Amino acid sequence: MKLQTKITLLIITVVFVSISIIISFVVSWMTGNIEDKARTNIMNVAEMIAHSKEIIDKLQARDPNRRIEPYVNTQLKHLQQIQYITVADSEGIRYSHPNPAMIGKKFVGGN
Repeated sequence: MKLQTKITLLIITVVFVSISIIISFVVSWMTGNIEDKARTNIMNVAEMIAHSKEIIDKLQARDPNRRIEPYVNTQLKHLQQIQYITVADSEGIRYSHPNPAMIGKKFVGGN
């Protein structure tokens, strides 16, 4: 193999490895950035629901008319990329849940 061919192959290899390393760092950074934004978005929605006067009032009254679930479903219609919202009181009793059979039951384990 000629020296010129060896140098060309070396340069191509160095460039390819450099670009691969840069791409992996950029992908890692972008993934972390997207995850952070998603986490922030989810926390904002959680705080919005938790600080809602309707939710606070209904949780204090133990939601006798079951109005939390319709309120949450109405909010979900206006939110993008949020599939469900679960509302529970300080004792772990669910007032809103994607599975209606779970409403009124207590959170268990890793829920």
